[in-house]
Amino acid sequence: MFRSILPFLAVMLLVSPALAREAVPVPRQKPAHGSDKDVAFSIPIPRPNPKRERPSGQTSGAAVPGPSGGSCLARLSRLDVQYERLPAISEGRCGAAAPVLLSAVRGVTLDPPATVTCGMAENLHSWVGEVIQPAARKRLKTNVTAIRVAASYVCRLRNNQKSGKLSEHAKANALDMAGFRFAKASDVTVGDGWGLLPAALGLSKGNSFLDDVRKGACSYFTTVLGPGSDGYHGDHFHVDAIQRRGGYRICH
Repeated sequence: MFRSILPFLAVMLLVSPALAREAVPVPRQKPAHGSDKDVAFSIPIPRPNPKRERPSGQTSGAAVPGPSGGSCLARLSRLDVQYERLPAISEGRCGAAAPVLLSAVRGVTLDPPATVTCGMAENLHSWVGEVIQPAARKRLKTNVTAIRVAASYVCRLRNNQKSGKLSEHAKANALDMAGFRFAKASDVTVGDGWGLLPAALGLSKGNSFLDDVRKGACSYFTTVLGPGSDGYHGDHFHVDAIQRRGGYRICH
């Protein structure tokens, strides 16, 4: 019997190594360095940048518009003032973009009407209502009915000189006043009685009124000049709204 199975065992011994070799996994051959397949997987594909939305209200480098005269005129139309809009003034170095001809403020007549900027008209409205009329009632027991205007827009240099800086009058940004009229009192002129002893002692009702008006003006204007300030303002009040660094004001 042993002899009969010998041929079978011999065949199995020959076949088994071949089967064993087939059972062992053979490593996959790596592609050669620099092949198309290797390059395709080694180069990262850039991701597209997400689209960034511009913040609401911003534009691409456009200047932000500044305040215009239109907003001032809109406010002025709601105030107790009488005025006419005038064409832009352009006279050499002088002029104003949106002047108005102001004829009355809170029932107080400007005689003659004054050509001023809208901003000056707003300031005058506040000054008349919050300072001038209360001072008249306190000192003279009456109301102001008119302001005697000495100058408004005039194309000239400061203090009517032949050289120097341009006056705020040349920009319609100033007003000169020579006096005031009242409902039940005599006219008060800025130049009359200023500096006299009764006025210095506060015994002059008219001068006390003028003093209140002058001191109160500095809350509404950046320049306030009058008798005693210099040799150019001895008979009138000058107020203007010039813009200086740091909000500096000159009130003499």
